[in-house]
Amino acid sequence: MDVWLVTGDAALVEAVSRALAQAPELRLHHAPEQRPHSAPAWPEGSVLLLGADRLGQLPGIDAPAILLAPALDPDTLRAAYRAGAVDCLLVPGELEALPAAVRRAGSAGRSAGRLYGLYSAKGGSGRTLLAALLALALQVRMQRRTLLIDLNLQFGGVEALLNLRPARNLMHLLPVAGELTPEHMARVACPHPSGLATLCSPADPALAAGVGPEAVRQLLVACRRYYDAVVVDLPAALDPPTLAALAACDRVLYVATPDALAVPPLQRALGYLASTATLAPGRLSLVINRVSGSADVRPADLTLLTGLPMAGTVRADFRHVQPLLSGDRDLLSPDAAGGPGRDIAQLAAALVQQP
Repeated sequence: MDVWLVTGDAALVEAVSRALAQAPELRLHHAPEQRPHSAPAWPEGSVLLLGADRLGQLPGIDAPAILLAPALDPDTLRAAYRAGAVDCLLVPGELEALPAAVRRAGSAGRSAGRLYGLYSAKGGSGRTLLAALLALALQVRMQRRTLLIDLNLQFGGVEALLNLRPARNLMHLLPVAGELTPEHMARVACPHPSGLATLCSPADPALAAGVGPEAVRQLLVACRRYYDAVVVDLPAALDPPTLAALAACDRVLYVATPDALAVPPLQRALGYLASTATLAPGRLSLVINRVSGSADVRPADLTLLTGLPMAGTVRADFRHVQPLLSGDRDLLSPDAAGGPGRDIAQLAAALVQQP
């Protein structure tokens, strides 16, 4: 396997050469600069190692890339993973793990997966149903290989909505999140008849207390290597694991309902996210659920109030939605979700068209 080290740091070149010396199948090449976009692509099957001095060159790279940096603060990690890095290692502390990381990156290939988080500070917004319908729309209508993650670790229930009987849950992946393989995913992710894969939450609420933000971040970053789209149903509490998940997402869709009771929690959540600098500008948008002519608040009022762009609206349709919630109708049955399903299909189409 060809390994290209892109850096102007001579000390890093020497350290990487030593780290890969015991892996003769990994052929190291040094490229002081990233190739211009007009140049030929990196040879097929190559893995790139990017020094921290070349982090700004990561967007647009057409091969799996690993960032090598002396420090991995949250801003550096977010920048690297959003730009398409498949892994990040500390230099020199984690260089012993470099050969294994290169092999994983080479087997996973280019990370094209996108992370979509659905969040609402108000309970009862319909967020979980929208997350399931969006994941199905991406899988079936957009033909994207999609994973749905129920990150409501205490009281999730997406398996009931999708009529799944999971033998395992996402807790089984956390111990190996840093070295996740397709085999791990195949053993734990629960398949749906549509082809959608789902990581369900644990049945025991007490297990959530042992899950930290770094484990969540590692899990999400690893999952995006193996799927075109990852939809994350997020809990309302803005605790460290949820903030880590929000920071890892490429797009966050805040699910709001058009009523006066939805406005105060929306404003408080936006204020808190701004104070913690969790989300970079442009990554958060609104989805207004249960829109009807008799709603208290117009969608346009919410965009004016928050300054957030509107990603989509989903109409109110009790006749179609209630049988889904009660389990009387399968999500894949013809016209199962009615008008809301068509609205979410439009949202899915808009999401995949965005860079």
